Amino acid sequence: MNTVLAAELRKQRSTRTDLTLLLTLLGLGLFAVALHAFSLSPDQLVTVTDQMRVFGWGVLAALFAGIGGAMTIATEFRHGTIRSTFLVTPRRGQVLTAKLGASALTGATFGFAVELVAIVVGSSVLAGRGIDIALAHPDVVRLLLGGALVGALWAAFGLGLGAILRNQVTALVGLATWLLFIENLLIAYIPDVGRLAPGQAGFALMGQDPDILLPPAVGALVLAAWSALAATAGRVLTMRRDVP
Repeated sequence: MNTVLAAELRKQRSTRTDLTLLLTLLGLGLFAVALHAFSLSPDQLVTVTDQMRVFGWGVLAALFAGIGGAMTIATEFRHGTIRSTFLVTPRRGQVLTAKLGASALTGATFGFAVELVAIVVGSSVLAGRGIDIALAHPDVVRLLLGGALVGALWAAFGLGLGAILRNQVTALVGLATWLLFIENLLIAYIPDVGRLAPGQAGFALMGQDPDILLPPAVGALVLAAWSALAATAGRVLTMRRDVP
């Protein structure tokens, strides 16, 4: 199993996909943090909850980790390399478990990295504006670990979706459409349903919008359930379907 996991990690390091996703994520995170840190007035940045609008951007890792997870397997179906992968390791369950582990590690790195950027840059900007930082050490640790957890769970969700759909473009468009449009409509018009969605569960895990979303611990459980469901469904279908 360790050999299969090492092979999957080498596959991810051998392409520029993950590096491109990470750099894009960090750039977007930097923009979001700077925008909120500079534009919000001091009276809007008093409490920890207020300052989450500056520091809580580890959740951005959801989309990019999900895309990375989906591409881990969908790209192999697209280019036909999944055949040689299963020939080398006929036990498909081992391959999928290794892909899950590699994707989760990469996703956790995404979430931790973007949250670290948010904390460092956000703190610097607020301090430069003379605004006291409300975050304590436990809050910082929670944000960093929360960002890593969001990234890992969304990578697992993306992997499962990629295994279900097998089509790279469909998986990527589906992830982006769901996160950027459908969930926003749900949380705006049917909040009791919307807050149970995987993206909003990630926001809750990071402590965003406590008056609307689930408590952080419940958000983590809901997101973990979505990830487990997607990963399990992808595994079952991959074990039963023929390789094209």
